[in-house]
Amino acid sequence: MTTAGSAPASRAAAGDDILARLLRVPVYDLLSLFRVLVLVLPLLTGAHTFFIARATSVGDDPA
Repeated sequence: MTTAGSAPASRAAAGDDILARLLRVPVYDLLSLFRVLVLVLPLLTGAHTFFIARATSVGDDPA
């Protein structure tokens, strides 16, 4: 099923397919990397933000 001006579904390339071709890696390896990054990056970002907030508030004693 196609709409006016769009490619058939079998010929449309997803973003990961294009990125895999540009980086010259298999699509499945790229998808595995994305799956790991989706789990790891939020945890790293949260930990980094926590430590920055803790380090900047150490000298601030409101009492």
